[in-house]
Amino acid sequence: MSSKIKEVRQSLHRWLASFRTRQFRRLLVGRAVSILGDGLYSVAAMWLVYDLTGSTMYTGLAGALALVSVVC
Repeated sequence: MSSKIKEVRQSLHRWLASFRTRQFRRLLVGRAVSILGDGLYSVAAMWLVYDLTGSTMYTGLAGALALVSVVC
């Protein structure tokens, strides 16, 4: 086996070793749920603005204002 393949296998083994830790798996799952919730909230908020106003302009404005907190 070439040394490059051994290096890749060792690197992969080290990377996968973190998944053996229960705390890391819980952190990873929690972060995934949080990101999913943030995405669903964004869609729901835009949907609500459009449903209340019927205006795509206000929906876009609300989306832009929501992004201000992310950028700044």
